[in-house]
Amino acid sequence: MKRTLVIIGGGASGLMSAISAKSAVPGIAVILLERLDRVGKKLLATGNGRCNFTNTKLTLDNYCGEDTRFADAALSGFTVSDTIAFFERLGIVPRVENGGKVFPYSGAAASVLDALRSESERLGVKTVCGVTVKSILSADGGFLLLSDGEEYLADAVIVAGGGKASPSLGSDGSCLELMKSLGHSVSALTPALVQLKTPSDEVKALQGIKVVCAAYSLCNGRRVKSDAGEVLFTSYGLSGPPIFQLSSGCALGALDAIELDLTPEIEARDLEEMLVLRRKNLSHLTCEGFFTGFINKRVGNLIFRRCGVQKLSIPVNAITDRLTRDLAACIKSLRFDISGTNGWENAQVTAGGLRVNQFDPDTLMSRLHPGLFCAGEIFDIFGDCGGYNLQWAWSSGYLAGISAAVSIDNL
Repeated sequence: MKRTLVIIGGGASGLMSAISAKSAVPGIAVILLERLDRVGKKLLATGNGRCNFTNTKLTLDNYCGEDTRFADAALSGFTVSDTIAFFERLGIVPRVENGGKVFPYSGAAASVLDALRSESERLGVKTVCGVTVKSILSADGGFLLLSDGEEYLADAVIVAGGGKASPSLGSDGSCLELMKSLGHSVSALTPALVQLKTPSDEVKALQGIKVVCAAYSLCNGRRVKSDAGEVLFTSYGLSGPPIFQLSSGCALGALDAIELDLTPEIEARDLEEMLVLRRKNLSHLTCEGFFTGFINKRVGNLIFRRCGVQKLSIPVNAITDRLTRDLAACIKSLRFDISGTNGWENAQVTAGGLRVNQFDPDTLMSRLHPGLFCAGEIFDIFGDCGGYNLQWAWSSGYLAGISAAVSIDNL
């Protein structure tokens, strides 16, 4: 009778686990169980549907968690170069873009998922969708997995069902509950790489406006982390790549506010001089038209209000030197207090997860239950925006798959 490996979760790490296990030991049976009606739904949403599947600038500093050193063995064992080469063998031509982000040349996440599905089918992986595993029990030196009306016997199990981010795409936290029932500890869970909410109604007037700027996360009034790019104002707060990047501060308890520098390429003194010149050149206008051609009108209105000017009908030539300095300062540090995140449904990843000290970093096997492995977002490891989380999925999935396959092949 064939030795059997059962993998729970048909996302990126689960698919990679299945492929690496079956490639390493072709003689074993590999069964992939997915809760939803098809595998890889979350993968289709990555990179705005383009699938930013890795990043050439990756270092361990791109990751957060209680002990990010845990990720080093997996990331070193299946590197960015390995990932690119792996997908090239499956027909995915890489395109490297700004910041080292790597996308499929097709620009379609579906092509990455199709390649993974095709390879798993070619290798003989059995995929079963619509299965929610309710419990994992020890049985005859292996495991018995129970779902609604179905039972699966396994010599080894890989739990790769993610955390709680984007539950409609597959990660609903159920796999974390499974692991807790087996005695594993889970650190505090928080949405990460997500939009941020502001308590003020000011942003509602700015809804739909995008600004290219530098953004800073603030903790106790001090700048902690920075990023740059396009920030989007929404009805509830702030969105856009820099906001997603800085939102990890919320998860780590180090984010009170976001500060935007609307003119990062202009020094503060030069900005003041520019505003003085605008006062002279545009003296025939009212303050309502002062920022036209420089800063979005509605954002400009907010800047004036922040500086104490409520009636924008006053003439530009009434702007004082003091007000000019205040306007410049506000442009360089437009601050928004943060009240929270936009929730699990909108989060890309989970901050927190399985405590890594209960797993062997060289195999990703549980120290509590030999033969039980985990991979991907379920661990208390998450990365920055830009392909880092998918690289963790590939690397951890690869390591867990090979480790599990070899462990049961040696039985």
